[in-house]
Amino acid sequence: MRSLKRRSDAYLLSATAGGDVRAFESLVGRHHVAVHRYVARRIGVADAEDVVSETFEVAFRRAAAYRPVGEEALPWLLGIATNILRRFARREAA
Repeated sequence: MRSLKRRSDAYLLSATAGGDVRAFESLVGRHHVAVHRYVARRIGVADAEDVVSETFEVAFRRAAAYRPVGEEALPWLLGIATNILRRFARREAA
């Protein structure tokens, strides 16, 4: 069996949907920095980690719904983060 580090994002999400938590940990390790940077640029570092955590929480719950479009799941993760950021902005405005 190949190392999880060498597996595709689609494989990792499929394995996650099947209950493999280590596969999801590998995906988080692969994309956490990029998602954090994306979020921090929009709302600042102070609030970023909560949004990033929620992003990966949603991704974990929706792993079975992932449909690969390219090589990486990063665009999918950033889409989830964008939706969470919208909710964050609405709460802040209220």
